[in-house]
Amino acid sequence: ATWQIKHDEHSDIGNERVTRIKANDHLSVDGEKRDQIKGDYSLTVASSQHQKLGQSWLTQVGQEVHIKAGAKVVLEAGSEITVKAGGSFIKVDPSGVTLLGPTIKANTGGSPGSGTGWAGKSPIGPNGVAVPPRPDVPLSPGQLATMKSAAPFCEECEKCKEGGCEI
Repeated sequence: ATWQIKHDEHSDIGNERVTRIKANDHLSVDGEKRDQIKGDYSLTVASSQHQKLGQSWLTQVGQEVHIKAGAKVVLEAGSEITVKAGGSFIKVDPSGVTLLGPTIKANTGGSPGSGTGWAGKSPIGPNGVAVPPRPDVPLSPGQLATMKSAAPFCEECEKCKEGGCEI
């Protein structure tokens, strides 16, 4: 099916919306895209996820950011990387590596912090959407003739719409 909406489209769904696409899904937006989710958001990608941003990637998180990789994590910047916590920081830039903190520990005590870890959920599937069978209602000769002509409407169908037909 093809839809062409020439102005706005608004939907208000009273409960859940479940969609399954058996091939690809493409979306192009010429303006902004805004999403608001009041509960959790889970995304599972079976292969790779790629993002390309024109200017900035700005994220604000209430409590924790935990990134876990099976083999390696690479952070690469053209001019500077800074890791900051409390009043301490590590900064890497063209002038060198700067460590600042009340105490700098090298190979003495301490332990790595730990994160919460991933606990996302998979989406539910649609409940067996079936194509309804075509109704076995034969068209009248008048309806067939109208469909084959360039008539703007079917007179017989208009009568049926008003309740005055034999069908």
